Amino acid sequence: GISKINEYEVNGSAKHGGDIYAGEVEVNGSLKAESNVIIEEEMEIGGSANILGGLKCPKTEVGGSLSVKGTTECKQIETGGSFRGERITAEEVSIGGSGGFTSADISSELTVNGSVKCEGALRVPMLEINGSCRVGDDSNISECEVNGSMS
Repeated sequence: GISKINEYEVNGSAKHGGDIYAGEVEVNGSLKAESNVIIEEEMEIGGSANILGGLKCPKTEVGGSLSVKGTTECKQIETGGSFRGERITAEEVSIGGSGGFTSADISSELTVNGSVKCEGALRVPMLEINGSCRVGDDSNISECEVNGSMS
C-alpha cells in the first residue's frame, strides 16, 4: 500500500519508485518520481522535478524545470525553469522558462517568462507572457499581455 511520510527531506537528489504520499517534501537536488506525487502542504525542489505519474499538491516550488506526465492539480506552481504537463488544474502558475501543456485550467493567473504552447484549451483569466503564445481551440483568456506573438 501507500506509506505516508510527514516530512520527506533529501539533501542530494532523490529517485523514488512508488507513489510519494507526504505532508511536505523538500529536496535540495533533483527529484525523479516514477509514480504519483501526492502532497498535503508543499513541495520544494531545488533542482528539477520529473514526475512520471500525477502531481497533487497545494504549493509546488521548483528551482529548475518541472515535468509531469499525469494530471497536475495544484493551487500554486512556481518554476525557475520550464514546465511541461498534460492536464493542469491550478489557481496561480508562474514559469521561469517556457510552458508546454495539453490543456490547462487556471483560475487566477498564468505568468510565463518564455513562450507557451497549449495543444488544447487554455482557460485563464489573466495571462502574462514574455515569449510567444500558441493555444488550442476553445481557449478562454480574459486578459492577456503577450510581448511576443500570439496564435
